[in-house]
Amino acid sequence: MILHAISMIASLIQETPQPPCVVKCVANSGQDPLLSRLIFAAIPSIFALGIAWLVFVWNGHKEHKRWILDQKKAEWREILDAIKTCEDFLPVTGESWKQVSEEVKLEAYERTRNVQQLFYDRLFVDHSAVERILSRWNAINELIMREDIVPALKYRSAYIELVEFTRGAARKDLGIQE
Repeated sequence: MILHAISMIASLIQETPQPPCVVKCVANSGQDPLLSRLIFAAIPSIFALGIAWLVFVWNGHKEHKRWILDQKKAEWREILDAIKTCEDFLPVTGESWKQVSEEVKLEAYERTRNVQQLFYDRLFVDHSAVERILSRWNAINELIMREDIVPALKYRSAYIELVEFTRGAARKDLGIQE
């Protein structure tokens, strides 16, 4: 019987019309939910762009350093090649400068002056090393132009010492371990 009464009450409640339900949306104290959703959605993209920019800047600095090293290598290679052309005018060990013709002396002097000029024209090589090398080249030029009897062996040994000093300066400037 109790069940019968409950089922009758339930059927009456279902048949009675219910008042309409009205839902009102009120904005949150001046904050647009669309704007906040866009900001939260954009944060990962902004973060990714920031990282990409940092990588780009870091890679640019790295490439710039590599480019400078390549320029230094090219300049040192040009200098060392010019030095190699001077070796053709090294007198034979037993000769003295008095026995060497004036044309050969003049050509040797011109070639060493050309090598010196290469040092003045370089932009990327270490300038302190250049000054030390140039002072030694001046000593070689003085040996070439001396009128007294200078043993060719002295010129040759000074030249070989200078070439080794120049190669060492190039290695040091390029950061090559010996």
